[in-house]
Amino acid sequence: MPFICKPSLWLSYNPINFLKNRILMLYSKKVDNYCLKNNLGLNYMIGLIMSGRMDFDRIKVLYPGIVEYGKKKNRNVEFLFHVGYTLSEEVNDKMNEGYVNNFNHNENRRIEKNTVLNINSIKGEE
Repeated sequence: MPFICKPSLWLSYNPINFLKNRILMLYSKKVDNYCLKNNLGLNYMIGLIMSGRMDFDRIKVLYPGIVEYGKKKNRNVEFLFHVGYTLSEEVNDKMNEGYVNNFNHNENRRIEKNTVLNINSIKGEE
């Protein structure tokens, strides 16, 4: 819901990620049941809608609504960032070359790294 509440950001989302989100929600009941059974509390994992491009400006706009949504639903909120990548010298012949070249070395990972490094400036505004 927090993603839908900001129409100014709608065009910045990849539409396929909404479908992925819906599919994962079908499986989330199993995770909820496991967490409740093991006294782990319930959580929301945030990130798929912006998968691969969780830039600082969008997170800054969405953060308050996401945190509030978690509080209303009595759930912890976990942001999932992909900040790491394989260095050129770490690549070996067993790795999928397409993954390494097209996804792993993608500039979006550096964008997400920048967001994580600056997340405290967003949290400090609460």
